[in-house]
Amino acid sequence: MKRPSRVAVEPLSSALHSEVPRQRLYAVNALAMMGPANQDLLIEALSDTAYPVRRAARQALKALNTPEAREALSQSADNR
Repeated sequence: MKRPSRVAVEPLSSALHSEVPRQRLYAVNALAMMGPANQDLLIEALSDTAYPVRRAARQALKALNTPEAREALSQSADNR
């Protein structure tokens, strides 16, 4: 049996590619609560077309404060 968080990641990953910005935002917020295991998806969200999604991804990565998160934030277009 899969762990509940692993089961949730697949639909959240799909939601990150939704045409509806609000769904992408909700996916980022949910992934942020799951910790650093899914930070690659949050890093991907830094290049979303919707500013609120990018902002939520930045906030989540800042909270994670991993070396990978810090590197992604430093290279983010919104951080320049």
